[in-house]
Amino acid sequence: MESLRLRDTRRPPRCNLPKEVGMCRASIEQYYFDVRSGQCELFIYGGCGGNENRFETIEDCRRTCDVYGNTQVNEKLTITVRNDRPSNAHLQMGNEIDDDEDDDYKESSESAQDDDYEDKGIVAIAEKGGRIYDAHGEQTIDDRPMKVSPSVPLTPLPELCQLPEDVGPCFGEIVRWRYDLDQLACVSFMYTGCGHNANYFTSEEACERACGAFRDQDVCSMGVERGTCHLHLTKWYFDKGTRECHVFMYSGCGGNGNRFSSKAECEHLCTTETRIGHNGEDDVCMMERDSGPCTDPVTQWYFDANEYVCKQFTYGGCRGNGNRFDTKQQCEKRCSPRSQELVAINSERVCTLSFEAGRCRESQQKWYFDNTVGYCRMFVYSGCNGNENRFDSENECMRACSSLASKHAMDNRASISVVGHIPRAAGSVVELNCATHGLQPVRWFKDGRALDYEVENDPRIQISDFGTLMLILDTRESDSGDYSCAAGHAAILSDPVRVIIKAIEVSDGCVDQGNHMTCRLIIKAGLCANARYGKFCCRTCTESGYKL
Repeated sequence: MESLRLRDTRRPPRCNLPKEVGMCRASIEQYYFDVRSGQCELFIYGGCGGNENRFETIEDCRRTCDVYGNTQVNEKLTITVRNDRPSNAHLQMGNEIDDDEDDDYKESSESAQDDDYEDKGIVAIAEKGGRIYDAHGEQTIDDRPMKVSPSVPLTPLPELCQLPEDVGPCFGEIVRWRYDLDQLACVSFMYTGCGHNANYFTSEEACERACGAFRDQDVCSMGVERGTCHLHLTKWYFDKGTRECHVFMYSGCGGNGNRFSSKAECEHLCTTETRIGHNGEDDVCMMERDSGPCTDPVTQWYFDANEYVCKQFTYGGCRGNGNRFDTKQQCEKRCSPRSQELVAINSERVCTLSFEAGRCRESQQKWYFDNTVGYCRMFVYSGCNGNENRFDSENECMRACSSLASKHAMDNRASISVVGHIPRAAGSVVELNCATHGLQPVRWFKDGRALDYEVENDPRIQISDFGTLMLILDTRESDSGDYSCAAGHAAILSDPVRVIIKAIEVSDGCVDQGNHMTCRLIIKAGLCANARYGKFCCRTCTESGYKL
């Protein structure tokens, strides 16, 4: 047995940085830690630049900067570490810990250093008068050992939460969620619409339950919490009294894990009632992969409704949903018939129907295929009547109507053209046009790679308001490549156009007699081919690719 002294904890350096809105003009709600008030505050971020004192949610800010903690220790505390259980540390105020109580307190697993001792995961604050507080500011009972609670969850992450971001190989833009190991939080990302790894969730709450702050919580037994901000977002919660899922208005920050993006998501996790689906069974094959709130890594199989194949994933060992099988064969036997059923739908007839809400009074979230835009949209179904263009999920809808979606994408495929002659001289301007059939959004690509970063950060690249025109100013040889564009959701890339930029050698005797502005006007007017004007602006015309 060994007695040690706790030292103070320190906030990460990023929390001490000043608020910076950045250089751009977007209006994005973010949070920063205010050193003066010791609280996380809302601010409007411009969309680029800034510093690391910026968080997507108030929970991320509080967790990272330890808002509930206290960075100073006013009094000496004693930790008793039992050598026969080195991973269990208990905090006490001069009293021995009863052996019968050892199992009541949680192990910790992340190291914290002292000058002459290194233990694991201990964050504790004390004040004069014998009161002891944990890392979240909760007062403990004076004469009992303290349950050590870290400011960041320390339980092992399932394997899927440690995978990197995978946006997929397509060209759509769909907001999805993943767990970020660097930020220790669930973050949104733009998913292209096909192909992804297991670190992929359709809602922030689903990510938090599998990997984040809610993964160790019995969320279904909690009361509803609307949060502390001022938005009005429609969410669902489980009422353990009535054992039903109900809608509520979420404020946008704070709250607890009893929060779901849809009624179906709530019911899948919390209700024990059997919902009748195909063949009198739950339609488990359409459920989202759910690792459950526990953290014992168990390899299982689930049916991926995006790609209609069975895949491996890491199950946490408890709860989750019915889309979980011990073997690939069990998964395929259960879910392959459903896949074949969707393929058998007459898409030309069903998917071209307009959506019908029906005549009853229920509010069910359904999906229909919008043939005018080539993808599936959500609508509220009343519970009766309607037509066959109605699906339980976006994935099911896109699977059934994929032939029409592909046809729409091909019929509305963008085309790209370059204005003027190629090759161009270095330093000239290249103008590219994308014909989009009126579809939005428009994205630009070079050698098959999206130019999103360059568009945001390179002032030489200018995009028109509707995205159909791209200018490359002051061109360089490195700008040479195959350029293409795509328009609309889940769009197909246009055929590429080749741009070649060459550095042209100009002889010493070839000089401009006119000033820079005059010579630029001569180029713009296409007068360099005229011998008189070509000689008058020899250098500028030559550098622009004209042979004099």
